[in-house]
Amino acid sequence: MCSKEFLGLEQTKRRGALIRVSLTVNQKLCPKIEDGCPGKIFNVDIPASVEACADHQTRVVVEQDLTRIVERADLYDCLASKTGSFAGQIRKHLADLFLVTRLHLQKDAQLVSHTIHRAFPRGLVELGYVEGKNVIMEYRYAEGKIDLFPELAAELVRIKVDIIVAASDPAVRAAKNATKTIPIVMVGVGRDPVETGLVESLARPGGNITGFTSPVFETVGKRLELFKETVPTLVRVAVLYDAASPGNLLHAKEVQTSGHALGLTVQLWEVRGPDDFERVFAALSQERPDGLYVPGGPLTRGNEKRIVDFAVRSGIPSVHDSREAVEAGGLICYGSVLVDQYRRTAYYVDKILKGTRPADLPVERPIKFELVLNLKTAQQIGLTIPPEVLFQADKVIK
Repeated sequence: MCSKEFLGLEQTKRRGALIRVSLTVNQKLCPKIEDGCPGKIFNVDIPASVEACADHQTRVVVEQDLTRIVERADLYDCLASKTGSFAGQIRKHLADLFLVTRLHLQKDAQLVSHTIHRAFPRGLVELGYVEGKNVIMEYRYAEGKIDLFPELAAELVRIKVDIIVAASDPAVRAAKNATKTIPIVMVGVGRDPVETGLVESLARPGGNITGFTSPVFETVGKRLELFKETVPTLVRVAVLYDAASPGNLLHAKEVQTSGHALGLTVQLWEVRGPDDFERVFAALSQERPDGLYVPGGPLTRGNEKRIVDFAVRSGIPSVHDSREAVEAGGLICYGSVLVDQYRRTAYYVDKILKGTRPADLPVERPIKFELVLNLKTAQQIGLTIPPEVLFQADKVIK
């Protein structure tokens, strides 16, 4: 058992845009540390403007006003004071955390503040989990760059997390390729996981993956119908999609098919990275479509605010597949209620931690869908939403 004196933690002076933190390990007080480490001081320079950085021994994660220092050999040292100052009294030490469960939530950085993503931690709290006491959340962010997912997943396997919660199709695929043993709980997956080979069947997924799907392709037709009812002059629809994402590409093609059936002219506009948006925005400003359809995905959700701000500024109505986009300023969305799925994800995590195999937990499909409208956005772009559409809405943002 390690004593409170196991670690020494101090903050030295600021070095330009960096803060240097020193972590001292005393092997006499904890022999579990590997040979060569006793008394070693690990110096870590934390860039003040980024969320995380790492050296070969110590990973430092900065989450708002809470700083956590994590030793790579699966041992945890402490949580620093909530003020963000390293000079404060150490609140948690290594001995307290040996039995802590380690979870990982793999998603995009700009999704952290969304209601749907806050639902998962709240669900854990309802089940008796307290972060820093009996659960540690290891966040990894792709920042809209799906090519980073394999690297992030491989790192999580190396640090031996207990469960991976993956919140998009590319994240789940990367996690599946990285491990066949660590349980994976997927959520918000838009494509059929049986069709894409993630699971054997919905009822009996097999392997180490289970979770929740959100089949956005199946609701494309209904979403376009509601969009057309909301914007009676709708004829020409632009689809802004991530061409590097297979799921986004299929979604965009489904919009073309369903749009043509409704008598709409659909034009696809591709982006492959954050730097592409301004180019497409400039072109759309010239084309002046009657509406903008935005499929959800790591890149589009990671740049959601930019997209809806452009649409409002240009007077173009926009339709989305998640409530969060409309709360950010989009005009309309129709899709499954993801908040419920994220809360249910906590229940699945709890079941797995208590011994249930992922293979024995059926993959759940959404049973509740919602129509959300933003009246404030409608007023800003000079649109009057027909009363019959307002009557159908599950939520109206004023």
